Amino acid sequence: MSGQEYSRVVAVDFDGTLARTCFPEIIEPIPETIKYCKRLKKDGAILILYTCRKGKDLQDAVKWCERQGIIFDYVNENTAQNIAKYGGVDTRKIFAHEYIDDLAINPVRENMWARRVRELYAQRIIPAVGIAAALVIAIETALAIIRHFT
Repeated sequence: MSGQEYSRVVAVDFDGTLARTCFPEIIEPIPETIKYCKRLKKDGAILILYTCRKGKDLQDAVKWCERQGIIFDYVNENTAQNIAKYGGVDTRKIFAHEYIDDLAINPVRENMWARRVRELYAQRIIPAVGIAAALVIAIETALAIIRHFT
């Protein structure tokens, strides 16, 4: 982008990520994700609501987010910079630097955790029965780090 600073773009899912739902009913907020999105916005990120909802269900989700204090820059569309970058066409896939989704997995990160636990077991730092406990500790540590930064 010809010398311009490129803003951090974050695409956020709705159902199961920002709100507990029984589609199309919105049951309750998921406070940790909402707090994280507010912090991203405060820090200058561009937020995109990236959801399969459409029509009235989509409008309801957008209004619900606004009541939670989250105003999205885009809804199910790319930023103007990315549309220009891809030849003036809004591609089907939303470009983002981060995707926040309750169903997302990151095989690299998850393999890294599993590999570390196996190493600890191989070094006899943790016994076989301790593998489950080690995983629990690893997850609790990761959650503590996430809470610290949100």
